Parts: sequence; structure tokens; C-alpha cells
Amino acid sequence: MIRTLITLLFISNFCFSQEKEKIEDYNGIWIAEEYYNSFEKTKSCLESKNSFDSNEPVGLRINSSEIKNGVLNVGFSSLHDHLLRPEVSEYIVNGKDTISEQGHFKIKFSEQISTNEFPTTEIIFFSDNWKSSLILDKNTIILYRPKNKDFEERKIKFIKVKKAFDINYKYPNPIYFYTRKTLLEGNYTLKDSTNKVISSELKINPNGIIEGYSEFENKKIYYSTDIYCGPTAIDELVLICDKIEDYNPDCKGFVFKRINESTIYLYNRYPRWVEYPKKEIDAKKTPLGDVYYKLIKN
Repeated sequence: MIRTLITLLFISNFCFSQEKEKIEDYNGIWIAEEYYNSFEKTKSCLESKNSFDSNEPVGLRINSSEIKNGVLNVGFSSLHDHLLRPEVSEYIVNGKDTISEQGHFKIKFSEQISTNEFPTTEIIFFSDNWKSSLILDKNTIILYRPKNKDFEERKIKFIKVKKAFDINYKYPNPIYFYTRKTLLEGNYTLKDSTNKVISSELKINPNGIIEGYSEFENKKIYYSTDIYCGPTAIDELVLICDKIEDYNPDCKGFVFKRINESTIYLYNRYPRWVEYPKKEIDAKKTPLGDVYYKLIKN
């Protein structure tokens, strides 16, 4: 009896180890192919607005360190969200508040629909009260939802944009990571509104932390994709925040203009909107004012 129990335990551990090794091949940040193909061309959430459903998972985080008792937490992000979320695994506890990451679901390795296809827990706005599955297919991940009376069949194919995780950035929010990497990450010379150099060593790290300028030192920068409700936005926005590990982060917003591949302008003015009965062409005539900061890539 003891020998049988030891044998079963060994087999169980071996299978789990094999599954873990397999899932490690998929470690990384994954972005929905539809959105990726558009954003790589436009470099703008406004111009890519119609390329992907704003409420569906646009990015996934697969990190094998998030496996507990044979269950993997998969972090996901959506384009439409009125709050900034902490970049953590599942949630953090801040005082009496429990604050979740933007989105997550789970898969259990002991449950398989077919080879490398695992049922997921419910995914809000994608499979509410219905079923969905995650398919690990060589160099691709597919999020699948079969058809029923409420939903059309849906397959979202994801492309890997990052393989490994940094020790100081273990649980990236996928869309924060991707847009930041594409538009903001790098070393810059920073100029003020008078074109005076105020820092020749400004750095925006992959995790959003800013270095090299006292006013922004150790704050984080976020590119906002929250453009899907209310008056039509005609400007892009970045937020520079002290911390977002609570419900009331201290942030300052700037209108973001990408002049070219090496130059960014930040305007200290709230984004312009198309408000009824004003037309978009008229709204765009409203001046933004002077450039507040210029970032020139080194």
C-alpha cells in the first residue's frame, strides 16, 4: 500500500513537472493578432480603435510562477477600462481594500478538453455564464468560445511580444506593457516649453518607472486606451502617476503626440472631445496650447 502510494505520488509529480515545463514554453506577454497588426502600423489607439472589440481580452500574461496546485492564473487586459490597475498576480491587499489586477482567469492542468486545450474559468464580457478554452498551439495561443444562443463563435489568436519576465516586473499588465514598449520605453533628452534642455538622461523603463528628472522621478507612465465611451476623443493621453496600488492614484495627464519615431510632445491640456453638436473637424481646430514637454530619443 505504501509502495503504491509512493508510486502514484511520483507519477503525479512527474506529470505536473512535465506540464510545468510545457507551459514555460509559453511564458511571456501575448497580444491579440488583430490588434497587434493594426497598432504596429498606426502606433495609435485612436487609429486602431475599430480593429478589436474593446471589452474582449486583448492581451494575456502567461507566467509559470503563477501555478499553484496545478492551477495557472492567466492575467489579461482589455482596451476599455476607466481605472488604472496594479500590475500584480490576481490581487493585492492594501489596508482593508483588496484590489484586483485588470483581469484574470484560471486553467487547471488536470482538466483537458483535448491535447493542450484547457477549459477556462469565466472571462467577463467574453464568456459570461458560458464556456471558453485556452489552446496552446506551438508558437500560438488561442482563446476560444463556442457558439450558443447568446454568443457567436469566437477565436482570438495571440502573438508573443515578450518571452521572459524581469525580476522587478514579474506580472505586467499585457496592454500596459505592450503600448509602453511600443511608444514610450527608452532614453530621452527632455526639453521644456521654451525648448530648454531640462534633462539629457531621462529614462522610461519597461515597467513604466521614470528616471532622470526630479519632477517625475520614480513615478510611472501609462498610455491610455480608454477611448470607447462618452464624447469621441480626438487626442491620445498619457498618465504619470505616483502609485496605483489604491483606488485614488495621484496622476497627472498629458495629451500625447507622437511627432515621429524619435520625438514625443506632451501637452499640459486635457484632451479635446467631439461634443454635440460640434463636429470632429471643428473640435480639432480647438488649440491644444503650447507644448509642455518635448522628449527626443537619444
